[in-house]
Amino acid sequence: MSKGKRYKFLGSTFQAISGWAVKVTGITAITKANPAVVTDAGHSRVAGDVVKLADILGMVELNDVVCVVGAVTADTFTLLDVDSTNYDAYVSGGSHALAEFSGSCEVTGYQGDTGTTTESETETNCGKEIDFGATDPGSVSLSYNHAPNAFQNALQASRKAVATTVIKTTIAGGGGSMYDIGVVTQVARGSQSGGNWTGGCTLRRITDRIDLAAA
Repeated sequence: MSKGKRYKFLGSTFQAISGWAVKVTGITAITKANPAVVTDAGHSRVAGDVVKLADILGMVELNDVVCVVGAVTADTFTLLDVDSTNYDAYVSGGSHALAEFSGSCEVTGYQGDTGTTTESETETNCGKEIDFGATDPGSVSLSYNHAPNAFQNALQASRKAVATTVIKTTIAGGGGSMYDIGVVTQVARGSQSGGNWTGGCTLRRITDRIDLAAA
């Protein structure tokens, strides 16, 4: 019997957005599609990049949206998990800024869930029916040793500004990458006699976790 593939926590990396590079202008089109495709001749984006869009006329729903780049060609790149089918039509303009990440060697745990799909019950003389509503993208919690580093500062900054951030987790041993996009809603810290100061945070996702296979 063959053994299953296992991935270890040790060696995995955890990163959070600590800033944004200079905006790149050059967008000439964005499709109404799932996923949305951006046209920018000669762009330098690669799969797995995290970008923030801005300055778009027409398809304004994408302004200030944080996205993960999927498939790319020389002149286009897709926006994973962005369904622009029902957005307003793109008119002109647009820029994209590349996220800058800071990492940490203090992370001790990761726990994520998919949230709960809403449901309602209706009972009649013929029986009971359950109707399911919108899915919930859920949340993710990190635990770590408290340390004044850029990674933990970035998580705190997201909470204070109620700003969208991304926690990027790269699983050791070729397990690929996970992107949790959302807002940090809680940061905790604590300790006790004879122990270390520890901390943690909870990020409420605004979209489902995005998984990319190892290159």
